[in-house]
Amino acid sequence: QRAQGVIAICWALSIIIGLTPMMGWH
Repeated sequence: QRAQGVIAICWALSIIIGLTPMMGWH
């Protein structure tokens, strides 16, 4: 299931991008 892997990667990237400013790294 390659599509599921792509969705997981996009989901992880969105979390990283979303949490990074909260951790003080602007």
